[in-house]
Amino acid sequence: MKTVVLDDDPTGTQSATGVRVLLRWDRQALTCALTEADSVYVQTNSRAVDPRAAVAQVRQVRDDAVAAADRLGEPVRFVLRGDSTLRGHVTPRARLRRNRGVPAADVVVTKGGITSAEVACTAIGATSAWVEGQVLPGVSVWRLTSDRGKDLLYVVVPGNVGDEATLLTILRSIQ
Repeated sequence: MKTVVLDDDPTGTQSATGVRVLLRWDRQALTCALTEADSVYVQTNSRAVDPRAAVAQVRQVRDDAVAAADRLGEPVRFVLRGDSTLRGHVTPRARLRRNRGVPAADVVVTKGGITSAEVACTAIGATSAWVEGQVLPGVSVWRLTSDRGKDLLYVVVPGNVGDEATLLTILRSIQ
């Protein structure tokens, strides 16, 4: 399984360590990065552009990453890492994931309270959640159902919680 993190801002790597960040990408760059490792961050800087351009960028990365994973004979999952719904385009990018065929996730990890609420309600279409507990101190794990009937784990990382190893620790804990 390969993981592609679509990051709208360079500060997203503050929650990661030991991972390649592509500042420019195409199918070849993604294929090379995913040959070397199981995950890669793709710096889209999509919050700096208008919503239509942000969706186009995410769509292009998605298409390139799916092609790269197919070439490697591996499944691929996507993580949308957004800095802020107030400055970014979390909802349009997440709707693209939901509506345009990015493989559905079994686990969604969000960072920040506003972002977490917006993604759960607007992008996933959940109307309620069950709190399963905590995967780390202060990091809640919810079980929710999308508006399409898909059950998934939903991890809420508060904006003021975590360090450079938090995301990796969470992903290892819930696999």
